[in-house]
Amino acid sequence: MNRKSITLFFVATSSLIFGNLAANDLGPEETVIHYFSAIEDRGINDVAHLIHPDEALRFREMVFPLIEQMANSSDKAMLDSFFGTDSVDEIADLSPVQFMNSFTTIIASNGISVNYEDVRVIGVVPENEDRHVLVRFSILGQYGSAESLEVVTVRKHSGTWMATLSGELEGFGKQVQAQSQ
Repeated sequence: MNRKSITLFFVATSSLIFGNLAANDLGPEETVIHYFSAIEDRGINDVAHLIHPDEALRFREMVFPLIEQMANSSDKAMLDSFFGTDSVDEIADLSPVQFMNSFTTIIASNGISVNYEDVRVIGVVPENEDRHVLVRFSILGQYGSAESLEVVTVRKHSGTWMATLSGELEGFGKQVQAQSQ
């Protein structure tokens, strides 16, 4: 992935990638607000432990074909720098959380940083076990600022609200899968 692709991927998905904010007493709205703070405080490559476990596994399954392609190309050294190994078997043995943290290190290593300002929950729509939280915020990044309106979907796991994968992230994963076939 080149820097431009990584930047676009980050901006399009950073607000929706990860989410359980490790506090059982937070409701869906507070969870999403806390999530934005977690990305700012810890960085995008250190919040994977906050995502719903089923979603983390699904993310790994979607993007693993990219890892296999990189292992068979000149990008093998990049794998080693991000995953600590260029062995596909060793990367496959990583937990979904370890995999996501390592994968998002690619984004963080490009010096991409995003700050959120004026994060406001506009509303929550329940759907079965999910809650869709509509959020308005300003993104302040190295390339300027923009206002955004996003829907962050959260689902409970062991009594804690956690984010699911965004549509943009799923689209990215499907694109990776299609390119690898």
